[in-house]
Amino acid sequence: MNHHQHLLPKQNNPRFIKTKAIANNILGFIFPPLCIICNEYQSTSSRWLCSSCEANLIAKARTRVACRLCGQNTAHTSCTCDMAWDHPFDKIVSLLDFDDAVKKLMHGIKYQGFHSLAFDLGLLAGNALPAPLYPMPEVIIPVPLHWSRKLMRGYNQAQHIADGLARSLEIRPPVISHALLRVRATKTQTKLDKEKRIDNIAHAFSVAKNAEGLLKNKHILLVDDVVTTGSTTAFCAKTLAKTGPASISVFSLARD
Repeated sequence: MNHHQHLLPKQNNPRFIKTKAIANNILGFIFPPLCIICNEYQSTSSRWLCSSCEANLIAKARTRVACRLCGQNTAHTSCTCDMAWDHPFDKIVSLLDFDDAVKKLMHGIKYQGFHSLAFDLGLLAGNALPAPLYPMPEVIIPVPLHWSRKLMRGYNQAQHIADGLARSLEIRPPVISHALLRVRATKTQTKLDKEKRIDNIAHAFSVAKNAEGLLKNKHILLVDDVVTTGSTTAFCAKTLAKTGPASISVFSLARD
């Protein structure tokens, strides 16, 4: 056992999370699994969703009217991107709005150890986006977690989303999880305003020296679970831009 693990709360211990996952799989053979969104019995091959909720997610994704730059749903939120675009990446592509259903999915991914849910949603994303990703990514990079938070959670959810998304794309671009490093631990961004988010995340990332040559002149897709103000992805993109990529775009499961 890693010498850090005995310090962790039981629910955050990676060994406990893995044991819980195995127990859940065994229970799944005995009791029919319930949809993670509506708690109804599943009737599809999905590991997490009933047919109705799965169809609703796909319909929401395919009919979502998004800003071509910031990814906000323009049917619900106005933006000024055409007049004031100052982000260090080309655009944000988001699959869904951060509504109550998506909150349940994100809670399962982040706090209940459901890393395979993150993979499955990444897989769903590649098939449910209303238009192909453009430019087509040559490299996919998940937003990294600091080692201390990854130890507590047991995994990086952005890594599993990226793996699922890459699997769903025809060209299967490589997911390079070691290219971007989180070198400074930060507070959770959830309850911070935009200014405090920027202060919190500044100077938190660096590019691994052995990865610089892998990114030069490449179309990079940066993957995260939820984008809110864009401050985290902005600092990631600024860091990656030092390697001389052809372009940097951002993908997220949800846009808040």
